Amino acid sequence: MDQERNKLVKEQSFPTIPVGITFLILGLSVASGVYWWSLNNDTALHEKISELYSQVENLKAENTANVATSITDTSRSDELAVAKLQLALLDGWKVRSAFRDEQNPTAFYFVTNTPSSSNIWVYDMHRDEGYQKDGTFNITEGSTLLYSEKMDDGIEFKAVGVNENKFVFAEVSTKKTIKSCASVWLENDLKYIDIGTSKPTVSDFTMSEEMKVLEVGKMATCEEEEKKN
Repeated sequence: MDQERNKLVKEQSFPTIPVGITFLILGLSVASGVYWWSLNNDTALHEKISELYSQVENLKAENTANVATSITDTSRSDELAVAKLQLALLDGWKVRSAFRDEQNPTAFYFVTNTPSSSNIWVYDMHRDEGYQKDGTFNITEGSTLLYSEKMDDGIEFKAVGVNENKFVFAEVSTKKTIKSCASVWLENDLKYIDIGTSKPTVSDFTMSEEMKVLEVGKMATCEEEEKKN
């Protein structure tokens, strides 16, 4: 297992973010992002990392058994690549959320936070020579810093998602507790940068009424399910 971990994840000096941040899991409704899960402690973090390793191994076995000639097989190969990318981001730098660019499926947007600044990055598989050669992700090599801002103590960026051609994020307190059914899209004062811009500027994000109704409905459904359980 250690050998496999070393093969998949190369050590880098990359900014990290606090452990107690909301994760997101595959299946962003607004765009094809990487939507991960919520974790509250290091034990849960290590359990999810182990689950990702198992997922990677299972997908590798399936891809070995089936030659990737059909659409289904190609999809499974893509699922393996995304799982390995999740693992590299999570295990190496504790990056909890990355969102895929619908227009450019090799590109993923994510946020890192340091004690003094918040940073928005884009990772592109095509820029990662290590991945092109042997499938080992080198996040630093494949990443470009798009935006950085100095932050006050206790404030950081939180990635929200991709909406059309916008990467959406919020400034939140590091001490803020997020309810299990809360929608990150209903945060106050959402910001965005345009995707595909080398030096983007930050603008205020306004959610459509249709999307707002959808998110409120999801929260209500989630809360009803919690009551049943």
